[in-house]
Amino acid sequence: MKTILWTLLSLTISSPLYAGTLPTSQDHEFESTDSSARWYFGFGPAFLSGLNIGGTGVGIEGARLWPVTSAEIRLALDFSIKGSAYMAGAGIGANYFVLKDDISPYIGGEFGFGLAKADGDVGITGETNGGFTFAFGVGVQFFRRSSVHLDLGLKGRFLLRSATHGTPQVYVLHAGIVF
Repeated sequence: MKTILWTLLSLTISSPLYAGTLPTSQDHEFESTDSSARWYFGFGPAFLSGLNIGGTGVGIEGARLWPVTSAEIRLALDFSIKGSAYMAGAGIGANYFVLKDDISPYIGGEFGFGLAKADGDVGITGETNGGFTFAFGVGVQFFRRSSVHLDLGLKGRFLLRSATHGTPQVYVLHAGIVF
């Protein structure tokens, strides 16, 4: 009886009536088979706050990435500067990919250590603070099936210690590559 049911089920699924209508893993999912570590480099405009300066600076970021199912673990360094004010951070975190497709939005977070220097009135003067940081990120990664990916996103980093001018924070709109 078991053999007859299995044969009928196999014939039904393979019949031309159902051909191409059943979902396959290729239709709806993308799981990277490459589990080797990758590098990330990105840059873009940076908006610093709580550092006695206004306007737009520049931010750069580098990271080592380790892919896991639907996510990637990150060990990241970033630096943003505007005038004599800057904020630098190092952290460990993860990005979670919402879709398992070649193009996928992601959300992420990081915890680490950072250093922030407020803009001073003259040259290199200004208050410097260091301490733990928290960062969050959202973005979209393109071409995930290829060896080089394009990453577009927004990352915010907050120093978990107040300074004279408020809580140092930076927001960076970045374009980057994963290779």
